Amino acid sequence: MFNGYEVILIAVLGTQLVLQLALLFFIAWLTWLFCRTVFGGLRRCFRQACRLVYRETMDCDELIDGLLSEHDAVPAAASGERVVPDQEEPSRPALHRERLAALVAGGQARQCLGKAFTVDQIDALDDAEVEKLYARYE
Repeated sequence: MFNGYEVILIAVLGTQLVLQLALLFFIAWLTWLFCRTVFGGLRRCFRQACRLVYRETMDCDELIDGLLSEHDAVPAAASGERVVPDQEEPSRPALHRERLAALVAGGQARQCLGKAFTVDQIDALDDAEVEKLYARYE
């Protein structure tokens, strides 16, 4: 039915077909591995960036304390350190008034205090009202 040359030709073509299929599957596997590694790495980087952003996000008190300490500190002439000048501590209502004013200026008064305020309204409050509002904020 088949002569010798035809059998050899069929064997060679079958072998080439098997090798090409094996190479195709190998390339597909490498592509899958590459995509999994790259996109998995991107997903991992995105998650780490989100964690970093959420961890580094300060709440309003920390932000205000940082800004107030930077504002009060003056750079030292001889070294790169910052030196805080000697001055008496501001009174507790004054500090709370500053924090509430910063909260209002940041646009979060309605969310944190339950009512929309302006900075002028915060400045016009007496100390008892400031303490009352600050207690609501805390």
